[in-house]
Amino acid sequence: MNLTNLQTLLSIDRICNLIKYSTLTNGIDGYIVSFGVYKGGSVELLAKFNPQRDIIGIDSFQGLPEATDADLHVKGDFDGVDSSAMTGYFRIMHPNVKLLKGFSPDVFKFFDSNVRFSFVEIDVDMYSSVKDGLDFFFPRMSKGGIILIDDYKQGSTPGCEKAVHEFMSEKTCEYHGELEYYKGVSHKQYLIVK
Repeated sequence: MNLTNLQTLLSIDRICNLIKYSTLTNGIDGYIVSFGVYKGGSVELLAKFNPQRDIIGIDSFQGLPEATDADLHVKGDFDGVDSSAMTGYFRIMHPNVKLLKGFSPDVFKFFDSNVRFSFVEIDVDMYSSVKDGLDFFFPRMSKGGIILIDDYKQGSTPGCEKAVHEFMSEKTCEYHGELEYYKGVSHKQYLIVK
C-alpha cells in the first residue's frame, strides 16, 4: 500500500457527495464515521474536509464477511490491506482519525451507549453488513444527521439495495432517497437524513 496516496474506489461524483454531505453536518453533534475503509481514501477525504471533527474509520481489514444469497461478492473480497501501516499514517497525517478493526456487529461494542453520530458513510457492499450498520447507526444519529450509503443499485451489490429497502420500510425520518445526477441517472448512493 502506498500510504502517500491512499486510494478510493469512489467515482468523482460520489466523492463530491461524500464531501458535500459530511460538511453539511458541521454544527451537528456527533462523530463522523466511514464504515468500510478498504484502502483509506474516503477516510482521508473526510479528514481533509472536516479537520476539526472526530472521524472514525471502521473495517475488518480482512476483506468482506460471509456472503448471503443476496450478495454477489464473496468472503474475503477487498482484503490485503495493512491496517497497522494505515493506522500509523492516520496517527501522523490526520490525528483526528481513529480506526477500529473488526466485523459488524461485534465491532460496534467499542462504542458506549451514549454515542451520537452526525455523518455516517456506509460502504460495506454486503447485505448483512449494510443491515448491521443501519441497525446500529440510525438510532444513534443526531437530529439532522446524515447517512450516505454507497453501492446502492450497483450491479455487483444487490444485497445493499435489499438491506436499505427492508430497513427503510419500517422507519420514518426527515428525508430518504436515491441520489441522482438528474432524473433517472443514479449516483449509486442512498441518502438518509434523520
